[in-house]
Amino acid sequence: MRLKRLLLLSAFIFLSNVLFSQSYQDDYLKGYKLLEKANYEESIKYFTKSINSKPSFYYSYVRRGIANYYLNNTDAALKDIEEGIKAIDDMPGGALYDPNYGSSSVDFDIYYKSSTIPIEAFYYKGLILETGNFSEALKCFIKANDFVDEEADKKLSYLIYYHIGMCHFNLGDLENSITFLVRSTIVNEYAPSYFQIGLCYLRLNDNSEACKYFRKAKILGSNEAAQYISSNCGSNSKDQGIADSYFNQGIENYNRDYYREAITFFKKAIKYNPDMNEAYFYEGYCYEKLNEYNDAVNCYTIAITYCDSAKYYFRRGISYHYLKQTELKIKDYKKVVEINPNHYLAFDNLGWSYLENYYSWILSTKRGLEKDINNSVQYFLKALELRPNDLDVLIGLSSAFYIYDKENKCKEYLKKAFSVEPKLKSGFNKVNVLENMGYFYSETEKRLISEMFDKMKK
Repeated sequence: MRLKRLLLLSAFIFLSNVLFSQSYQDDYLKGYKLLEKANYEESIKYFTKSINSKPSFYYSYVRRGIANYYLNNTDAALKDIEEGIKAIDDMPGGALYDPNYGSSSVDFDIYYKSSTIPIEAFYYKGLILETGNFSEALKCFIKANDFVDEEADKKLSYLIYYHIGMCHFNLGDLENSITFLVRSTIVNEYAPSYFQIGLCYLRLNDNSEACKYFRKAKILGSNEAAQYISSNCGSNSKDQGIADSYFNQGIENYNRDYYREAITFFKKAIKYNPDMNEAYFYEGYCYEKLNEYNDAVNCYTIAITYCDSAKYYFRRGISYHYLKQTELKIKDYKKVVEINPNHYLAFDNLGWSYLENYYSWILSTKRGLEKDINNSVQYFLKALELRPNDLDVLIGLSSAFYIYDKENKCKEYLKKAFSVEPKLKSGFNKVNVLENMGYFYSETEKRLISEMFDKMKK
């Protein structure tokens, strides 16, 4: 009987330890999930329960500190984070994994979700100190950087580089500031980093270099950069005259189909007037003519930052078409019709974009997305409303209704297409006839058009 009681007591102690172990871990994971959802107050409750169950569990201190940071409870945040840092410093090599943990799925889940704890601890301590003590904040960010794997921790590494750069800037070390801010932009094109580099060069009295970075920041959406450009990056009348001269020479070469030479002149015009949006546009158009679509997209994107022009978005959409970036081209064509509701070519291209998407799904999975074919028909009909006898729109509608299994509608629009271009009635290659008239189609679109004509012929 005594032995039985001892066995029951041992089992009770064992189960209590297991439940106790699972309790602080489960509370930590619940708090972590709430923290991810920005539910800071609730997350603090679970981190506190975890700490109460196991006061040595420093993960919960760090994460509770982060939650307090976002609630502007900086004193509480700093106290918790420093408690976590003390534990990190006490562990051999700043080890993350507590050797007392088991190897259960819960243990692994905690370890996986906490692999950036040392980085976050020093990073958030740096953020708190950065408001008034740049030297101490810099030490924290450098310590955080010691734990960073730039590729694995990309979401944090560019921010750490940025704040190291900011601390150097505020301490008057512009050279090191630029070094770390540039590193930040290499990891991620972060507008505040580009803007701050511009401020560094402005302090160094290098307006030309400053404006280059302000413009990059503006492209990425920085309103501050736009203000600095207007006050620091204007061109004088002499420079404007030189820029105009180079631009006109660029247009002359463009009109003669000397695209590479034209690009040279447009670049020179931009050098003297970096705000010349038309120079960026025509430089992009030349790259497009040379089938160098990535360069074309870059130029059109810069032009768009200076002027929300329908033609800029339209040409960029064309380049995205050749780069097979379907979602991006659709987005640009939609922007075109938003700016200019009478741009029938954009409606036509939207129709073809959705039709190609639908047909591609059918070829690969035997099933298309109905919303794509509906969108295609609606955009074609809008284009036809603006241009009733446009052959490309009529072919698009015929193809859309063919693939939609609406044979009568398909034949109705084919009949209209034949009246516009009788050559399509003959036995010639229909796609060749259309391309000889200046229309361009992707391989998928060509396949669909040929299939449609073959089936309707029967």
